Amino acid sequence: MLGTEMTRKYYLISDLHMGGDGQLQHCDYAAEFMAFLKGLEKEGPETELLIIGDTFGFWQGYRI
Repeated sequence: MLGTEMTRKYYLISDLHMGGDGQLQHCDYAAEFMAFLKGLEKEGPETELLIIGDTFGFWQGYRI
């Protein structure tokens, strides 16, 4: 059917590195990120948020 397809809208985010303190308690941009997510709530069902990677920042040490 022509003219009935929904246009998809994608928001892509990456490299958030939340919780770099090792306990997932630290986020320098928490207020801005929450405002962004609340804005997405107002979008229609044709909108998707894709979290690509590096969401959480962990310090890892390896002993060789």
